[in-house]
Amino acid sequence: MSTNGRDATEQSPTRPLMVGQRVEVWNSLGVWARGFEIAGIWHNVYILRRVSDRRLLPKGFPASLVRGA
Repeated sequence: MSTNGRDATEQSPTRPLMVGQRVEVWNSLGVWARGFEIAGIWHNVYILRRVSDRRLLPKGFPASLVRGA
């Protein structure tokens, strides 16, 4: 089950995500996780930073796993 009745495969017609924007990430538990922001975009992959400690995550995420917070 997902939060807000959405899952990672749903796409909403929203504006593109921008560097510096706060986002949520679809995680391995099947829920949207908060507390991230976009640090960069490289070849249609989002590079994310954890807001709590400002650390970059070790891998990029495709758009299907990231949504605006």
